[in-house]
Amino acid sequence: IDRSRQRLRHLVVGVTPSAESFALSTVLTRYAERSPALQITVNTGPAAELCTMLKSLAIDLAVAEGDCPCEDCNSILLDTDFLTVAVPPDSSYAKKGMITVKELQKEPLILKPPGSGTRCLLEAKLKSAGLSMEQFHVMMEVDSIATIQKLVASRYGLSVLSSKACRKAAAAGKICTVPLDGMNMVRKIQLLYRKDFHQETLLRDIQQCYAEIMRESPEGQAEIIE
Repeated sequence: IDRSRQRLRHLVVGVTPSAESFALSTVLTRYAERSPALQITVNTGPAAELCTMLKSLAIDLAVAEGDCPCEDCNSILLDTDFLTVAVPPDSSYAKKGMITVKELQKEPLILKPPGSGTRCLLEAKLKSAGLSMEQFHVMMEVDSIATIQKLVASRYGLSVLSSKACRKAAAAGKICTVPLDGMNMVRKIQLLYRKDFHQETLLRDIQQCYAEIMRESPEGQAEIIE
């Protein structure tokens, strides 16, 4: 009886937009294939919103960037990533292989909206260096990573995005990614769950599926699913 109560029939997973651009679609599809009786629903939203949904039981799990923003939740480290500057492939920065903060301040920027994991990490790193977003020319804020990459490729501006989320576009030659000189912008990709979510086997299997997908891909890249 206890086992039947613990056997999930429907799993709802919340994913932040940047994390959605990793291997999550492939990971969840593979897990669903191994658990044919399980139906999986994926919702997308910012980390703070996903934490609220976790607390209210609206979702069962969440995948988000950065440290666990929810005190009432546990977390499992899935991966690490870092932010990089997306530039047109024929730009001087692509040829140089890097960009400085002063150079970035002179360029029009197309960034993720405030509150996103990418934006929060960028602002935190700039603040630690004594800088603020007001010192940069943010011409546009777009939630869709695919749209940002298209705008960068069309030379409307530069962006700061997840390195893994840019792998496919960079490999296709649509954009180029370069480091921001002097800025170490590493972040965690974590699987969040409530402390009363007693499904250790499920959590372990998802973590294992994620690791498998990363090993199978030559660059550990994920398919953009936007």
